[in-house]
Amino acid sequence: MTTAATNSRRSSVSSISSQIKMMDISDDLRKRKLTMEQLSVDDQERIVSDIMYTRIKDKRSHVPHGISEEQALLNLVKGLIGTGILSLPKAFSNAGLWAGFVMLVVLNCCNIFCLRMVIKRSHQFCMLVECGAIDYGKTAELTFSLGPPALRKFGKTARILVNSFIMICQLGFCSVYLLFIAENMRQVVDGNGVLPIQAYVAFTLIPIIPLCCVRHLKYLTLPSTVANLLYLISFVITFQYLFLQLPPSSRLPAIRAMDTLPLAFGNIMFSFEAVCLVLPIENRMKTPRFYMTWNGVVNTGCILVTLLNLAVGFYGYLSFGSDIQDSITLNLPSTVYVNL
Repeated sequence: MTTAATNSRRSSVSSISSQIKMMDISDDLRKRKLTMEQLSVDDQERIVSDIMYTRIKDKRSHVPHGISEEQALLNLVKGLIGTGILSLPKAFSNAGLWAGFVMLVVLNCCNIFCLRMVIKRSHQFCMLVECGAIDYGKTAELTFSLGPPALRKFGKTARILVNSFIMICQLGFCSVYLLFIAENMRQVVDGNGVLPIQAYVAFTLIPIIPLCCVRHLKYLTLPSTVANLLYLISFVITFQYLFLQLPPSSRLPAIRAMDTLPLAFGNIMFSFEAVCLVLPIENRMKTPRFYMTWNGVVNTGCILVTLLNLAVGFYGYLSFGSDIQDSITLNLPSTVYVNL
């Protein structure tokens, strides 16, 4: 590690550890009569991290309806998998088989890195302001309020903007979900299209509105588990058709022209849908430390969904080639088995 990187890490640790009283440092450190300056950067980070997560856990111990790591993972996976995954074969078609593969891996890695950065900063802010959890808007406000002097007056504005963008983003995602469910319901129930799509949207709202009224993620774990099982069944059926006759990958272009790459970029970013859910799920965890470990909730959930996205996009385009539709479900045979 370079000297500059080491100094940067030491400065970051110092800025957080300066908020910690010496009485909060472990008994082992006090017995040895050591100071933070006498420790390596890794040891400093470990001690500060231990104190930070202990404080956050203590604050959350008094909050009802907390969720475990398993419940958090189920809710996160359910949020990450959405209708966007069905358009990934089209994204690979716009980018090229191997260019799409690389784009999806790189973009999802960037997403995971940014998510972890936001979560880490929110944990640090929780310790600084002595609270158990903060949302996206509050994180943005504290980022400005505790940042450079010239930007501190924009803290409240940043919170309003972030909350507004999240609302618009969720409105778009939910609209796509409703239309997707309604259209598939109409294909199964009314192939001739006697009723308008608006009627099926209204029917779809009947079970969805009660679910949206549930305020605690703890009680959404069971619906998320059922949804994940249904996802698993549907993808098994989809892969069953994709793997029937897989042609060689050499028949498809490895990379497309530059003018279609932005379309692939949009589809890939849309498939990673749970950005707005990551922090709310974390805020309800009883043990926030396990949200960020190398094998924790964020890494496990995001990597599993990334692998699934790669499989659907790669094999969907490989199987149907230039005939791939905007949604892979349109390429599947219209049978009762597939429709259900």
